[in-house]
Amino acid sequence: MPLAGPVLVMSFEPVPGTTGGSWLREGVALLLAHALEARGLEVFDRETRFDALEQLQLPPQAPVSRASALRVGELLGAGTVVVGTYAMSGTAVEIHARGLTLSPLGLSPEVTASRPIRDIFEAMGSVADALAGPMASSSAWSTPPSVAAFAAMVQGLMADTPNEQERYLQASLKLAPDYAEARLALWALMRASGRHRAALAVVGPVAPACRLAKQARYAAALSRVDLKRYDEAFRELRTMLNEQASASVATALGVVQMRRTPTAQAGEPMYYFNHAIELDPDEPDRYFNLGYAYWRSGDALGSAYWLREAVRRNPADADAHFVLGSALVQLGATVEGQRERSLARDLSGDGERWGGTAGASGVPAGLERLSPRLTSTRRWGQPLDAPTTIPERISLARFHLEAGRRAFERDDEREARAALRRATFLSPYLAEAHQLLGRLYLRADRLDDAIAALRISLWSEERPDTREWLNQALARQRPAP
Repeated sequence: MPLAGPVLVMSFEPVPGTTGGSWLREGVALLLAHALEARGLEVFDRETRFDALEQLQLPPQAPVSRASALRVGELLGAGTVVVGTYAMSGTAVEIHARGLTLSPLGLSPEVTASRPIRDIFEAMGSVADALAGPMASSSAWSTPPSVAAFAAMVQGLMADTPNEQERYLQASLKLAPDYAEARLALWALMRASGRHRAALAVVGPVAPACRLAKQARYAAALSRVDLKRYDEAFRELRTMLNEQASASVATALGVVQMRRTPTAQAGEPMYYFNHAIELDPDEPDRYFNLGYAYWRSGDALGSAYWLREAVRRNPADADAHFVLGSALVQLGATVEGQRERSLARDLSGDGERWGGTAGASGVPAGLERLSPRLTSTRRWGQPLDAPTTIPERISLARFHLEAGRRAFERDDEREARAALRRATFLSPYLAEAHQLLGRLYLRADRLDDAIAALRISLWSEERPDTREWLNQALARQRPAP
């Protein structure tokens, strides 16, 4: 049975008794994801998988049960979750994989491949062929330069400390200087530590013909933004956008225009942020950027409109609530604005975050958000088509709330979550919907999400039972004495 996309490939687990080859846990998953993608399937990347694991508060390096794998797949909107195991015996490796379809729930036949470790790429190609089925395309798969370079790169991704990560990544590049994956991983590590010149230098040599050449160009442009070489960054990003539409590139252009003096010829930040929304309407940060840009330009009305859309898609976005509150205060809605700012402080847990350093509003500069990835397969929290009138929205929100409540009562967590998210999208401050979401997150041990949802519920309507659930979540979050 061929895989139903999009596909999420989980880390492979070692068969009990397996010693050595620990890098295969993540390495097999990466190879299989790339091989399936080469066969025409839509596949979630590693970063998206890790984002989802973090959302569910599942340690990325710990073993994940089949039930937890399905939860991750549900969160991302996957069609199939691929799970599997590996076993090492001397210099040979044996791979077992199978696909779990989510709707309807099903299990594909197990696929097995056994090869010498030196032939791991060919082994994963045969597994991908069997999983993808005969109807899949058969484009060439760009395999890593060598098993040793790939193993070192994966060990760099899995290492516990930045120093270890860098040591392995540098070792990978010593074995294969043209290895783009290793260069991009090292770029991300250096950028995170603020070594922007070194980051730019390490990503620069990626060959134009490489599969990851566009991502490397984008990474180099971000490093130029980090180095405040805005004119260079703008030229490269503008060229990339002309070559191929990209929400991340449009966003980066908007950020550049916010951080330098924009000209009429180059375009205002709002133009690029709006274009990013047109290209990728699913990402809440795009709406925040546009609302924040309007705020910085002095247009409080435009800012309030787009920031409402941001909090509709991500109700726990503290910065969006705070800037929205400032815009509302400026528009004369003082009580509502102060409540938004109060909610922002509750959500952030940091009363000092907005210290008034940017004037009376307290909104600081530099809140605009760059995307570190050129493309994204993030799917959860997708916005829904919504009625245009407020009464229609309220009526439909109530309908979804009732559906969510019924699903909650019969312990159908997947349906309850979906219905309640629809309700909060249509009516962002529907207290009961947020309370039920908070209780669902509490069941799933997603404590940060539970606390955020319950705080929004309390802010929307003070209820003793909501406060009791919030206190339970806070008590569980605190480490034991």
